[in-house]
Amino acid sequence: MGNLQDWTRRNRPRTSSAALWDAFLTYEREDDFVGMDMCRKFIQMGMTRARRYANHKNGRKYGADGNVIEFGEAEDWEGRKEKEEASMIFREVWERARNHEGYQMKKKEFLKEQKEWDKDQTRKEAPEEKGKKRKRKEEDEEK
Repeated sequence: MGNLQDWTRRNRPRTSSAALWDAFLTYEREDDFVGMDMCRKFIQMGMTRARRYANHKNGRKYGADGNVIEFGEAEDWEGRKEKEEASMIFREVWERARNHEGYQMKKKEFLKEQKEWDKDQTRKEAPEEKGKKRKRKEEDEEK
C-alpha cells in the first residue's frame, strides 16, 4: 500500500498518483470507505496544488493585500508545463476514483448511515434541549 504523503513528491505525478490509486484499491478491498475517500482527497489535492503552481509561479493565489493574483495564460516560466501535465495526470486518477463504482456505492451507504446517525443524535439531544428551554423560560418568568 502506498504512503498517503506520496502526493507531495515533486516532479513525480505518475508515481504519486499510482501509489494513491493502489491505496484507494486496497481500502476498497478492505471495505473501508473513509480510507478510499481520503485517497480521493489526496489525489484531488495533488491535482489542485499542481494547477495552482501552473497558474501562479510561486504557488500563491492571493497577494499580501488579500486580493487574487491574476495570471496570464501567455505567461510562461520554467516548470509551468510540467505542473500543468502533473495536474492533468492527477485529474485523470481523481476522476477515476470519483466515478469508481465501488466508491459510489460505499459513499451512498456511508451518507445513508451518517444521516441515520444524525437523526439519532437529534432525538437523543431533544429531551435535554427541551429541559433547558423549559428551565430558561421559568427563569425568565421569575425575573
